[in-house]
Amino acid sequence: MERRTLLRQGPRTLRHPERRHHFYRADRVYTSTAQVQVVDPKLGRRIVVDKNGSGSTIVWNPWSQGAATMSDIGEGEWQNFVCVETAAVRERALTLWPGHPHIMTQTLAVESLD
Repeated sequence: MERRTLLRQGPRTLRHPERRHHFYRADRVYTSTAQVQVVDPKLGRRIVVDKNGSGSTIVWNPWSQGAATMSDIGEGEWQNFVCVETAAVRERALTLWPGHPHIMTQTLAVESLD
């Protein structure tokens, strides 16, 4: 059985194919201030990741070897998720000076695909 997770960022759609028997480690940085959507047709939902003060989005999954070193991920659970994080990295990295704060926020919402 093939399952697909679609990541939508701004005007383009990023496809990340997943197969239960052939999954691979994911660790990718997208340079964008746009909202990100994770479309999960198996559960009939869309997870919306909205952000402010962030110029980057990181999409990752630890795969089996990485998950084995994480105490909060059970055996085989790495096959059932993808992490989407709000960030400021690489060319969008920030330098914070004393007395000059930066506020970065992330808002998550779940919507039905109906």
